[in-house]
Amino acid sequence: MKNKKSAASSMILGVAFICCVADFGIAQFGLLTLIQKAYSVLAYLAIPVILIPYLIHMAVTRFDTK
Repeated sequence: MKNKKSAASSMILGVAFICCVADFGIAQFGLLTLIQKAYSVLAYLAIPVILIPYLIHMAVTRFDTK
């Protein structure tokens, strides 16, 4: 029982530390700057996520010319 409490409390401390580090990073670099960077990364990730399945579908269905 004591080991479970110890493990749970150390897990809570670890999560709290990670949250504090994330909050510090947001405070240092600015929230708007981080959001702009994230949106640009997501835009570049959207290209292969949308384009590659579309090209595969076109190749498999032979451009729907059946």
